[in-house]
Amino acid sequence: MAQRIILIASTLLVFILASCESVTEQADLPEPIVLNDYETIISYKEMVLANPQRIRFDGDEGLVLFDSGLENVIRLSLEGEIITEIGRKGSGPGEYQSVSNIYVLNNSIFLVDDRQFIIHRFLKDGSYISSFIYGDYGTHRI
Repeated sequence: MAQRIILIASTLLVFILASCESVTEQADLPEPIVLNDYETIISYKEMVLANPQRIRFDGDEGLVLFDSGLENVIRLSLEGEIITEIGRKGSGPGEYQSVSNIYVLNNSIFLVDDRQFIIHRFLKDGSYISSFIYGDYGTHRI
C-alpha cells in the first residue's frame, strides 16, 4: 500500500514538474506612441468649458462635446470657438437630463439621454429634429 502511494505521489510530482515551464520571453507589445506635437484648441484659462465629459470629432469642422459642469452640449471649431449650442437641460422635446453618449453621422448629431431613455436627433446647426424613446422611463427597463 505504501509503495502504491509513493508511486502515485511520484507520478503526480513528475507530471506537475513536466507541465511547468518558465516564460522568459516578453510578449510582443506594440511600441508606445509618443505625442511630441500637439495643438491646444481650448484652454481652461478661456473659461469656455467647466468639465467636458463626452467628446466626439466632427469631421474637419471641429468637436461636439458634453460639458457636465455647464450641463450643455456644444460644437467647437478646431480653433476652440463655439459654433453652436445643441439642445438644453430639461425634459421637453430636444431637452436632456444627462448625456451619456454622442454620435455624429453625416449632418446629424445624436444625443443619448440615459436618464430619460431618449435619443435626440439634431442637425449640426443645432436644430432639433426628433426624439426616440428606447426604454421605460421610471422603471429603468430597456
